[in-house]
Amino acid sequence: MGALRGIWIFRVVFYGIAATLIALHFWPDADASPRVRPLTKLEGITEQGRAIRILAGKDGARALDMTFRARCTYGRPWLPRWWPAEGAPVHFFNRGRAFSVRESTYRSERNGTHAHIESWMNGRESPDRRTAWGEARLTGMFQGGPYRRTQVCDSGVVRWTVQRP
Repeated sequence: MGALRGIWIFRVVFYGIAATLIALHFWPDADASPRVRPLTKLEGITEQGRAIRILAGKDGARALDMTFRARCTYGRPWLPRWWPAEGAPVHFFNRGRAFSVRESTYRSERNGTHAHIESWMNGRESPDRRTAWGEARLTGMFQGGPYRRTQVCDSGVVRWTVQRP
C-alpha cells in the first residue's frame, strides 16, 4: 500500500508540474503578440465630385471606399460603389509610398444578366503620409437578361486627392 501511495503522489506532482509548464508555454504574452496598428483615414473628392476614403497603415494603403460615375452605352449613368479591403477579395500592392489595387468581378444576376466588372487604382502618399493622390478607373460589361446587346460602362480615368481630415 505504501508503494501505491508513493506512485499516486509522484503522478499528482509530475502531472501538475507538466500541466503548469504547458499552460505557461501557451499562455498569450502581451509583449510577444503582434501589435495592431491603427489605420489613418484619408478623405477627399474625385475629379468627378464623388467622395473617396482611403485607410492607410504604416505599411501603406489597406482599404478604400469610393463611388464612380460611369457612362454606359445604353445612355444612363451608372454610379457603382467600390470598397475593396486588404485580403477580401483583393491585395493592395505597396512599394515605398506608391500603392495600387485591382479587382476583377464576374457575377450572374437572377434576371439572367452576366456582368464583368474591372476596377483599378494607382496612388502615391506624401512623405509625411498626410495626403495621397492618384488615378482610378472602373469598367463594366453586361450581357443577357434585359440587354439585347452587350452594354459597356466606363468611368474613364478619374483623378483623386485625399488628405487627413
